[in-house]
Amino acid sequence: MLLLILASVTGATGLGVLIASLVKEPEQLSSYGVAVLMVMGVLGGTFFFGSTDFLGSARFLSMLTINYWGKEGFTTLVFGGGLSDIALNLAVLLLMGVVFFVIGVWRLAAA
Repeated sequence: MLLLILASVTGATGLGVLIASLVKEPEQLSSYGVAVLMVMGVLGGTFFFGSTDFLGSARFLSMLTINYWGKEGFTTLVFGGGLSDIALNLAVLLLMGVVFFVIGVWRLAAA
């Protein structure tokens, strides 16, 4: 569970840096952040217990969110899964975090 928490935090931190690199004024950060997190929450199935079926053929969009990978990993652990069962979740969350972080830092350094 600790590894999944750390991977989720890595993903969220990377996303935060990316969002921070996209805003022009510090005041915009909270608005943009809330908007992005709400969209990710809906797409990732955070607000609807165990289901992203409402997305239909666009369900693949949920897999582009940190919420989806974290939720699926925690659900797997709750139902008795182990480290090998959440390895993909860990890898995707860490990859998302690193990619978002690198892009965000690159944008901030270029500004």
